[in-house]
Amino acid sequence: MEDPDVLALAASLGRVLVSHDHETMPGHFYRFLEKRESPGLILVPQVLAIGSAIEELTWLGQPDALPGYNRTMTGAVEIGSPVDRDPAIRAGRPKIAGTGVTVMRVAAWYKMGLSPEGIATQYGHLSLAQVHAALAYYHANPEEIEADLGDEEAFAVGASRKKGERRRTFRF
Repeated sequence: MEDPDVLALAASLGRVLVSHDHETMPGHFYRFLEKRESPGLILVPQVLAIGSAIEELTWLGQPDALPGYNRTMTGAVEIGSPVDRDPAIRAGRPKIAGTGVTVMRVAAWYKMGLSPEGIATQYGHLSLAQVHAALAYYHANPEEIEADLGDEEAFAVGASRKKGERRRTFRF
């Protein structure tokens, strides 16, 4: 089946297409969007099995989905590295790529009972897919993220104690 036919079939079924084809599919997708609507295209790296990618992705493209988070898919989305690290941002902790929002922060909200949709609503600039990517990272690396959460809590407790001590100390 040719790329345009695959895109038409996916669109007719209301499905987001997941593909390894980084060479020709993006061009076909953009030409397809000039004439028709599509739920979207997600390109995954060759090293990631399509079945695994589909299992790890959750997309709520339903009209009755919770409003307030970024559900708009305007073009092809590379999903090769939805979580990255930058030593200059948040002490190099894992974060949602292209943002300063750490996986630790998303995990903390999730552990407090917020749903992925609620987290995406809390951070209006994040898509639900980005929140799920952060949660997938958390569930795949719980020891690392729990250690980060513990470090942050210890820091907050220490800072709180120091702040309390400063209140009792007067310097003139």
